[in-house]
Amino acid sequence: MRVEIHPDLELSGTTVVDSRLTVRLFLTRDAAWLFNQIRREPEVERLVSVVVRHQRLSRQDARRAIYTFLGIMDEYGGIRVKAGCTAGLTSWLGMQRMWRIRYPATVSGFIQSMARAYGLYILLSMAAAFVFKAVLGQGFTLFWMVTPAALLATCVVHEAGHACCAYVQGTPFVLLARRGAAAIMHTAQPGTQAFWIAFCGPATAMLLCTIAALFLHEPMERIVWAAAGLIHACSMLPFLEDGKTIWRSL
Repeated sequence: MRVEIHPDLELSGTTVVDSRLTVRLFLTRDAAWLFNQIRREPEVERLVSVVVRHQRLSRQDARRAIYTFLGIMDEYGGIRVKAGCTAGLTSWLGMQRMWRIRYPATVSGFIQSMARAYGLYILLSMAAAFVFKAVLGQGFTLFWMVTPAALLATCVVHEAGHACCAYVQGTPFVLLARRGAAAIMHTAQPGTQAFWIAFCGPATAMLLCTIAALFLHEPMERIVWAAAGLIHACSMLPFLEDGKTIWRSL
């Protein structure tokens, strides 16, 4: 496994400067040393040997320290992890699911992040819909063919609501994505700006789901889209990420 520190992050002493977000992250001396070592030796297994030699740790403790540090950096999208050429498909899929990748606050960055987070699942749902259509024929209506992909697309709309609000307010942000999930990381402190950024994501998706439910005719179809809107509304609960920001900002 190869690990690279994202070029947005630069170390000065024990302070990491995030050029994209214009914020500073403070590290311990050991963490700052490890930051520099990753720059010099991106191969994790060879890096373990470096840590063992310089810090006089066992290989188990060295590996634990490295992965703890990588987990912290992953919260900021501050690392890029690549499978080695000998890694199998299972390892590659595991990394795709586990590590977040940082994308800039641009249209291109948004498209790339959403494609990484939801693109594969939308394609799989569409493929499954065509299989079901071939098997069930007329019993599998157009609504049920389109709905799984459309419901996943509401997650894209959710993130677009966050991103558009941050952009309009002039708040620096980046997009973070792993397979099946995406998030926005911004610099707004708890208050009016942070409230609206957090609120506009679920609110935009809820509005879309409500409109869809109103324009549909079959009761079951309306229930499906109303349930999707309710799921997005649940993200505003105080123990979930959007909800935490919303309630802290009130």
